[in-house]
Formats: sequence, structure tokens, C-alpha cells
Amino acid sequence: MAEPLSWCVEALRSGAEPGLGRALRALRSLHTRNEAGAVRFRARGGLGPLLELLRDPQTQAQAQEGSGGRGRSLGLALSVLGNLCTEPGCRRQARSLGGVPRLVALLRGPGPESVRNRAARALANLALEPEGARDVLQEGECGPKTALNIGKRPQNVAGGGEDGTKWY
Repeated sequence: MAEPLSWCVEALRSGAEPGLGRALRALRSLHTRNEAGAVRFRARGGLGPLLELLRDPQTQAQAQEGSGGRGRSLGLALSVLGNLCTEPGCRRQARSLGGVPRLVALLRGPGPESVRNRAARALANLALEPEGARDVLQEGECGPKTALNIGKRPQNVAGGGEDGTKWY
């Protein structure tokens, strides 16, 4: 059964399993695959709780160890954020809520390549507008993967990482 968007946003706010993973999967597969869904998600205040997942040290540590659970939640959260940042309003709000420094930290840090690939994708989407590109570049040393993606990837295009990871 499809999870309603309002339930997904509440599950993000709680940040607790078992609902968190289910909510992130529903957001990725149902609610953020197009601009209208991204607008509805932003209107319900979902970007703040989503970005908080990127700051959660437990989630980051488990992702770096390659363990499942909350570590997998980080990959899903980055995938959802990448989808959302194809919509201009979500890009602006994600930048204003401190998304760029969090993504750059994930890109610089240790951890699975799939996490860094998804962080790079989200940063590239944040940089689709000149203000966003400036913010990403000002954050400094974002790495060649992100620098090469800035301005080159068309909006709303799915792709994949070098390790076979699919971007949604």
C-alpha cells in the first residue's frame, strides 16, 4: 500500500525506524519523482527533516561502516534530495537550510562510494542555477566529481554511478 505524503513527512520528523526507511522508499518511488510531488513535499515542510538526516552522526557512522539500517537511510535520503533538487523552489530552500555544507561534508568524508555519488548528484542539482553554483563552489574543495557535474547534467535525468548504483 502506498504511504501518504503526510505520513512520510511525519516519519521523517520522527527520524525513527521502522517508519523512516519505509517513508524514504515511498518518497523516492512515489512522491518526489516529478516537480508537482516536489512542490507538495516542500509545502508540507519536509525538506528540513530530510536535511536533518544528513546531519545525524549515527546515520553517517553506519553508512561509513557500510552497515544497513540507518546507514541505508542516508543513501535513500540523498536519493530523495537529489530528486527534490530538480525543482527550483526545493533547490532554494535546501540551500537556505544549509544543505550545501552538509552535502560537501558527506562528499569529503569516508564512506561508501554510493553515498558520495548521491551527495555529488544532489550538489550538482543544487548548482543548476547560478546562485546555487556559487554556493557549492564557495563551500570550497568540493572535489572533481562535483565540479565536473556542475552545469553539465540536464534536469530530471536519471543515471547511475560507477559502482552500478542507480540514481532516481
